[in-house]
Amino acid sequence: MTTLMIADDEHLIRQGLSSLNWESVDVKVVGTASNGIECWDMVQELKPDVLLTDIHMQGYKGTDIARMVKEHHLLTKIIFLTGYKEFEYAREAVELGIVSFVLKPSDPSEIFEAVNKAKIQIEQQNLLMNEQNTLMRQVKENQMALFDKLLPDEEMLTNETVKQLLIYLKSHFAEEITLGSASEIVHLCPVYLSRLVKKETGNTFLEILTRVRMEQACNMLRDPNNKVYEIALAVGIKDSKYFSQIFKRYYGMTPIEFRQNLLNNTNPLEVGVS
Repeated sequence: MTTLMIADDEHLIRQGLSSLNWESVDVKVVGTASNGIECWDMVQELKPDVLLTDIHMQGYKGTDIARMVKEHHLLTKIIFLTGYKEFEYAREAVELGIVSFVLKPSDPSEIFEAVNKAKIQIEQQNLLMNEQNTLMRQVKENQMALFDKLLPDEEMLTNETVKQLLIYLKSHFAEEITLGSASEIVHLCPVYLSRLVKKETGNTFLEILTRVRMEQACNMLRDPNNKVYEIALAVGIKDSKYFSQIFKRYYGMTPIEFRQNLLNNTNPLEVGVS
């Protein structure tokens, strides 16, 4: 059922509006306010689906209430009730997302029509939010799927050469490392080392190196003082734009988005970052 709040400084109007047969249109009146200050306090507390409010009230005008609703990102839909044909409010009403104007005195059918219009907008809004939530859930599932292929723990590796290579990469990731230079470290030819790494881990040498660098980047992004281009250099990638592209391919978001999620305490990744 849609919740409705009524605000008007005239007692008889509040009483008349409250006594309408709201149940017939599946609406429940959850509160009434006699002035703008009381209205705003109740909107914050009750968070009604729809607010039917006079434009002219003491304390705050209807437009003030609408502006604060927008600034506080509340989902309440607003209908202006006024006894004046003040069309100068029309442009401001559009900017504030007002659903409709209802002129006093008004027929109940006009009021019901305006509220029904608000209900339709609420349904569309809820549908969009559900679609966005579904999309975000899918993105998170994809991120988790990516992390099913995390770096192997060197202690779990059976091949001593690959274990030695992984330890080396984790401590030298900031350097310019290639398959050729790494093969010299473990005293094997590049082709043989490449096959050995793939067989032991299921990943290529470059995939392993990139994952090492991305995990280190995640840790560094926790510090807001570290700039993205500095992090890129610190993990061995000279081109910050290329670094951001790789990061997004791995985590489904840019380094800046990842950091913002951390600042918002939304835990962007539940694995892969310690």
